[in-house]
Amino acid sequence: KSFCARSKHVLRGRRERWGATCLVVLDTRSGTVLGSMECSIHEFYETALGYRRPPQSCLYMTEVAVHPNHRRRGIGRLLLQSLDKLVARYRPYVESLYLHVDVKNEAALHLYHQAGYQLLSPSKEYDEFTFKLNLHDGATRGRNHYLLCKNTVAHPTWHHDLPQQQQQQQLPTQ
Repeated sequence: KSFCARSKHVLRGRRERWGATCLVVLDTRSGTVLGSMECSIHEFYETALGYRRPPQSCLYMTEVAVHPNHRRRGIGRLLLQSLDKLVARYRPYVESLYLHVDVKNEAALHLYHQAGYQLLSPSKEYDEFTFKLNLHDGATRGRNHYLLCKNTVAHPTWHHDLPQQQQQQQLPTQ
């Protein structure tokens, strides 16, 4: 019960505050939340990665959770497949899906790899994005995270020049 209550509380708060989209796998017989996923675009606001991509072309999975008693039963796969179907309705607008995953969570890494997500090599934009979300190495109780991405179009759009205001923000301070 605590997993369900905690999930519902967290997702409701984020949805109301940020306008996130939530996907939920529910056991209709018992009313138990088996898994949930939250996606939104606000994580890209005011980041170099966000400036380099067209507005609303990227979704970030902020939370993927499967009830501990129902793991390894396809719930995570079902959530990812449901997200793919949802994103297909918004093509060509949504071009890329991003998420962070704990480097030690081998089951999740395997699941994401099977679903087409790729580990991103460090770059200025990706590192700054990870830092902004406070998921840089050691920031969350000593945990480390990988940034993964799945493109939903063959050639995602990248802006080569950052807006002037973003360029000024990135100048080194002395």
